[in-house]
Amino acid sequence: MASQPPGVLDDGSSARASREAKRSRILEAARTVCARVGFEGARMDEIAAEARVSKGTLYNFFDRKEALLIAGLVAQYQQGTEELQDQVGEGTPGERLAQYLELLTELLPTISAEMMVNLQAWGLVAVDEVAREQLFSALRVQYQAQSEFLAKLIRQGQECGEFADEVEAGVLAEALLSLFDGQVYRSTFAPERANPDTLREQLQALLELKLLPRQSRAPSEVS
Repeated sequence: MASQPPGVLDDGSSARASREAKRSRILEAARTVCARVGFEGARMDEIAAEARVSKGTLYNFFDRKEALLIAGLVAQYQQGTEELQDQVGEGTPGERLAQYLELLTELLPTISAEMMVNLQAWGLVAVDEVAREQLFSALRVQYQAQSEFLAKLIRQGQECGEFADEVEAGVLAEALLSLFDGQVYRSTFAPERANPDTLREQLQALLELKLLPRQSRAPSEVS
């Protein structure tokens, strides 16, 4: 049997790729429509039209609107975590940590703008135990991945002397993520909080306080 030429997908791979692309369009369309008219106002035929698929195709993927919205939120979290880590390039642990936090900071306005749709999904999981476990399981995995990634960079920096070793890496990783989450939450009712410059200053202050070797700090920073 002849092998496939390099870079050419077989029929099975092509079908899977086409299905995944279609599913991604549907998820994005659901978020777009819900952002425009709200979850209650969104109709499945409107979402199908936005995704450029038939209504029958839409129901082949998702049998109800609630499942569609939850799946979209889960996919958003998963994609965001993977893309952030993939975009971090080469450099020292400190440089790579700074890259990751800068990428996260630049996402603040986008994530804040999408929070009303996310809150609609959270409203669903409050009354649907199955949806709640689906969302919570995905969130546990994604937050664990983010925390471990940051903690690993911090430990590497400590091992090579770039960072102070007094702080526990896992604790600081959680603090950095909590600071970001707090700004996202506050920006839903205080839009001025969706400001990357403010978040950048806060993250930098925390890093300088906890990670700079004591001999590298200004005299006023050393107790």
